[in-house]
Amino acid sequence: MFIMKPLFSKGPETESAVTSQIGLWLFCLTLACLPLIYPAVPPYTDVFGHIGRYHVQINSSKIDILASWYSFEWTIIPNLGYDILMQILGPILGVEPATKLLVILSQAICAASILWVSKSQYGSVKFGAVMAIPFLYHYAFNYGFLNYSLSLGLAFGAFVTWRKLHKTPVIRLVTFSLLSSVLFVCHIYGWAIMCILIGSDTLVKNIETKESWMHAFWATTKSCLILTLPFVAYYFFLSGSYDSSKNMFVYKSFIRKLAFIFMAVRDRWAVWDIMAILVVIGIVVFAIRNTKFKIDKTMALALVICCLIYFIMPSTLLGSAFADMRLVPVIFILALLMIDDVEQTYKWLLGFDYPALATAAAAIPENGFDYLWALNLNAQKPGPDWTLIDKNELSTIYKYVGATP
Repeated sequence: MFIMKPLFSKGPETESAVTSQIGLWLFCLTLACLPLIYPAVPPYTDVFGHIGRYHVQINSSKIDILASWYSFEWTIIPNLGYDILMQILGPILGVEPATKLLVILSQAICAASILWVSKSQYGSVKFGAVMAIPFLYHYAFNYGFLNYSLSLGLAFGAFVTWRKLHKTPVIRLVTFSLLSSVLFVCHIYGWAIMCILIGSDTLVKNIETKESWMHAFWATTKSCLILTLPFVAYYFFLSGSYDSSKNMFVYKSFIRKLAFIFMAVRDRWAVWDIMAILVVIGIVVFAIRNTKFKIDKTMALALVICCLIYFIMPSTLLGSAFADMRLVPVIFILALLMIDDVEQTYKWLLGFDYPALATAAAAIPENGFDYLWALNLNAQKPGPDWTLIDKNELSTIYKYVGATP
């Protein structure tokens, strides 16, 4: 609690307040990364499949047995964040250590970006931003959707960068012609979230200064046009990279979408997970109805847009399953970021909600006990020596990467 008092103080920043702000940032970054420190390999569903692919990517040209069964060819698709970074770190650290390092850095980037958004919007980190940190252990992350999770942090960071460069439009234009392309290649979801955030912020500001909604909308379109550059380039020149034989668009039941809302931090105990989400929803509703809170218009507009997209979009999009589910943690993060406790009256809500939310987000059950289980059974076992594998040892490869011949 020694962090909370100066953090949420209303006066000018004293030396102790600045120290406590630094302490809060360190606390949040530690919280975001701590569950990933202990296991040798993050034990998420898709991670082991990724590791198998990374081995093919890094070692197929060096090991004959891999080359005889697999080939690896680069092409540009909006889902390459970890693959590009692995090409740099994999040969240096090894695939498994590089994977662990990248997952930890990804969570740290996401946590820092959320805090940075709050600092940019309100001048200090609000309790809603701290409450949003456990949502980094969302259902999609626990599935092992690594590129998406990384792009989420980059999207929030890009949004703040856009705001910081508002006085230098030329520099912003050049920066985001590159940054939007990088984010698009990392994962298309991160690029889309960045566009929603920047578009919402720009539209809100234009509505306040322009004569009409039409003028505001047109000014926003012109300002944000540079963000569409990578999408347009990809659609016209590179969209053939996707396998069109996949189910590109599948819409499943509306009830399934409602259920995913309560699976935002899904772990193994449904009652606990659902109760934690209900508490968060209750706090957001309380903040909206209470005059002592101020609701940030930018975050609120982005939240409404994300909610509309979530209920309209198909469950499978461009061949990717759980496309809609990935928006759920973003919705909750935006809902918490839009709360500005102006009078700092309700900072106690953080202490009320945080233990339940953090454990429901797998900080204790899955990422604690299950990590110990994974560590004891699998994670500390050394992987096969790829230089010694011959054709009689294919079963070792299959067992290691979780595949079947």
